[in-house]
Amino acid sequence: MPYWYDDRFKQEVQARITVATEDSGALIGALLRLGARDPSDDHAAWLAVDGADGLEDDEMIGLLAPDEVAKVAEFLSRADPEDWMRRFRPDLAEIVGELGYRRPFDDHWAQHVVEGAQELTKLFALAAAEGEAIIVMVVA
Repeated sequence: MPYWYDDRFKQEVQARITVATEDSGALIGALLRLGARDPSDDHAAWLAVDGADGLEDDEMIGLLAPDEVAKVAEFLSRADPEDWMRRFRPDLAEIVGELGYRRPFDDHWAQHVVEGAQELTKLFALAAAEGEAIIVMVVA
């Protein structure tokens, strides 16, 4: 997987085989979990951002198997990040504080989270359609 400043990174983002977000991964995960309607959706929301096998290791690189990708894609196909942001924005603002950020959760940041969730939806839909696994990498 390319890192943020690798030459290949921008190319992979444009090809829609890499999705990356700055200062929003945990918030996208929180938004998806807040919008989940039942335990199955909650599990898929967790898988989408935080549930890849291997993320608990030191390297923070994990893998979502094709069946997990399909489960997440199905959940995300029903997700409505814009509506969920309107409904759960106060909860997300609280999470921002709990994560230790000093800057406020403003409109620009909220839109960035929504757009990140929408890009994630596209990535999972494409991967699920091809029966692909997804590599997840967290850089803190």
